Amino acid sequence: GEDRLLAEAVRSVAWPQDVSAFGWFAAEAAAAKIVRECWRDTLGLGRDQTLAAAYWRRGSAGLMVG
Repeated sequence: GEDRLLAEAVRSVAWPQDVSAFGWFAAEAAAAKIVRECWRDTLGLGRDQTLAAAYWRRGSAGLMVG
């Protein structure tokens, strides 16, 4: 779906070679999970180098989805 398309677009971008680079991504929970797993598992990047936040969950209503 749309979440996967967005995540795949982010995954297609080459990670900068600059050691001070920081990845920040915020979207629907499924897309955030895909990007987070790519950054952590595929690229081996840690929490000090990335943040992939789930700002909402498809099908859930409310201010804080958690």
